[in-house]
Amino acid sequence: MELPASGRLQDAPSWNAVMTACQAAAQWRVALGIYSDARARGRLPPSRLALLSACERGSAWRAALQIFAHGGEAVEKAAATTMTACSRMLQWELSLGLLAEVRSARIRPDARSLTAGIAACERGRRWVAALALFAELAAADADDIVALNAVLGALAGHWRLALLLASPRMDMAMEGTYHAILGALETSSRWWQAIHLFHAGRREGRCGIVGLNSACSSLEKAIKWELVLSLLQGSVGRDVISYTALLAACSRAMRWQQALAFREATGLLGAALLSAAAQLAGHCEPLQAPLPLKCCRDQCSSA
Repeated sequence: MELPASGRLQDAPSWNAVMTACQAAAQWRVALGIYSDARARGRLPPSRLALLSACERGSAWRAALQIFAHGGEAVEKAAATTMTACSRMLQWELSLGLLAEVRSARIRPDARSLTAGIAACERGRRWVAALALFAELAAADADDIVALNAVLGALAGHWRLALLLASPRMDMAMEGTYHAILGALETSSRWWQAIHLFHAGRREGRCGIVGLNSACSSLEKAIKWELVLSLLQGSVGRDVISYTALLAACSRAMRWQQALAFREATGLLGAALLSAAAQLAGHCEPLQAPLPLKCCRDQCSSA
């Protein structure tokens, strides 16, 4: 992309047009070069928001922080964009620091800033802070599905809070909502509730492969291999993770014959089968340990 002369970008329409082009092409470095050149010439661009958006799109959090530090208009929007750029690259502490900076300047953060803060809390597993920010959004009647999914993600391991928060808002739930709750239930070993929620989500057409795998993992941890098998047989979308959960459940329940039968019926990848067989061998008596591995190798070699 050719770098235009900054002298030709004095008016807002031409500046925003160039920044939009940079953002669409993920050329944040070009956008930053134009911005830096304009500052060096003493010709401040009419707006920094488009440049920050280009940095956000390119996950250039360091550049976004530098631009934000220079000051400018629309602090709330600029802060939200910069926070998103930081949290996407796992710089959640910096993202929350920006939110604190906005508050210290006696500026009330907008809904996008609060949502970006919740996303940062999700990545940092700061579930208490995430709940507080979500409460602010809810008080302003500005809570949406993006914020809900982010706070549910932060609540991994706190299934009661996740269900309490999501239950009155399931009318706006999407696939990510079900997946986030299923993740919390999986972490907490609440397999019976995970199964119920998975079936409810599937009836609504809002539970995909991620939800299926979470439900299977919950059952695998509880050594419910029959339920994992039933779940997979009734699902169209399955992948290696799904199958591995079944094999692990079978191996922990000493049901490696069922794992082999399932492998024959589905054409399951041999590597996943051998991995589960190796896990089973570790739980077998010394004289029995080689048997699962031998049978699995025989099955894989004959496929």
